[in-house]
Amino acid sequence: MNKAEALALYDKRAWCIIPIAAGDKRPALSEWTTYQQRRSTPAEWELWWPEGAEPRIGVVTGSVSGGLVVLDCDDMATHHRLCQAMPELRSSLTVKTGKGMHVYIQPVELVASATFTLNGKVHHIQSEGKQVVAPPTIHPNGRTYQFVNPEAVPAIIQPVDLRAALEAIGAAKVEPKARPAGEQGWVAEALAHPPTEGGRDEMLNHLAGYFNGRLPWDVTEEVLSAYAERMDPPLSRAYVQDKIRSVSRYDRRFCPECGRIMPSRT
Repeated sequence: MNKAEALALYDKRAWCIIPIAAGDKRPALSEWTTYQQRRSTPAEWELWWPEGAEPRIGVVTGSVSGGLVVLDCDDMATHHRLCQAMPELRSSLTVKTGKGMHVYIQPVELVASATFTLNGKVHHIQSEGKQVVAPPTIHPNGRTYQFVNPEAVPAIIQPVDLRAALEAIGAAKVEPKARPAGEQGWVAEALAHPPTEGGRDEMLNHLAGYFNGRLPWDVTEEVLSAYAERMDPPLSRAYVQDKIRSVSRYDRRFCPECGRIMPSRT
């Protein structure tokens, strides 16, 4: 599926789409809460994806896209087990991602965004206030997001049936941890307990965003590189550098020529 075909499909579905940052899974926008409230327009698409530009596209889930929800399975085994417990998902619109599957569904009433674990990995129910990377975007690992069944439509499901399916396969809901008191409390907690695969990207984003502007670029790189080495499995310094650049892209202190964040002047 090429860019024109993808844009036509998303327009037909009346979904809100936004640009995705190169080599990342996050929006290439300084803020995207606007697009959680209203659909983007063809005029904006022309600015984001001009002729010849690489099509890096995200679909905003939730009410702005008609109540669309995406089941983000981080590995194929989880997708297989979920489809066994809920067979109607097999014929639902599905995307092959870099590592697993995205199953697009249409609950009869909007379900909340949530995170669950299975097979030692973290998976997501992407709903209100979330977005997913969509075809034909290239995953950071080099693979291309592809529709398995582009002619299919999101399955209409009952939320109670989805909950029953998750319970049947032993999916454990991840409850958000309360942050320790004080602005720095959650940072200390995060640095003390590096996440495993599935939570690494999200925590690196949070920490890079927190340190952005508070610390010089080289200090942030050293702190987060040492932190990433303790993850299971570890992440490389180059990966950490890319995260810092991505977070800093819209910071006025970011120097695009040298790729560094200038120390704050006080």
